[in-house]
Amino acid sequence: MKPYSDGLLYELNTTKTGYIVSGIGECTDKDINITPIYNGKPVVSIGSNAFYNCISLTSITIPESVTTIGYKAFKGCSSLTSITLPFVGETLNGTENTHFGYIFGAYRIVDSDDYVPTSLKEVIITGVTSIGRYAFSNCSSLTSIAIPESVTSIGEYAFSNCSSLTSIVIPESVISIGSDAFYNCSSL
Repeated sequence: MKPYSDGLLYELNTTKTGYIVSGIGECTDKDINITPIYNGKPVVSIGSNAFYNCISLTSITIPESVTTIGYKAFKGCSSLTSITLPFVGETLNGTENTHFGYIFGAYRIVDSDDYVPTSLKEVIITGVTSIGRYAFSNCSSLTSIAIPESVTSIGEYAFSNCSSLTSIVIPESVISIGSDAFYNCSSL
């Protein structure tokens, strides 16, 4: 595993129980690996616009301690090729803004293709039990998605219109796949 990145900006959250990554700060890493613990407390959130227009960023690894990722956290990260994250969308609980495009600035699912950078080819999910409805819908540039063994269900249209997706390994732990989950995945 690569070392944790230095120089990122952290803010204590309002309850003073954890930290929010609020910006790139003095970090010059192109491959960012966020620490799960900062100043003895967990890193629990990536703030809105935290990496806005960070055009040199090529990969980022978000720890499983993070439970929320703000709107447009990665908007304009036009060189991003790989992202490792513990869940899809805005929150770990999977009830708000559950589509992947939200963290790139897509407010609606249908707009994901306009916001998720075309350079992004690989998504590695580390800590979820389900991939929700429309989670990666319209993310047409993605070629690879790693689904962890913890996933037991894949929702309706979860990967619909992922036309560049060339292969996907569905773990044996998955017991249900929603209708049209791979609709229009023409490269599979």
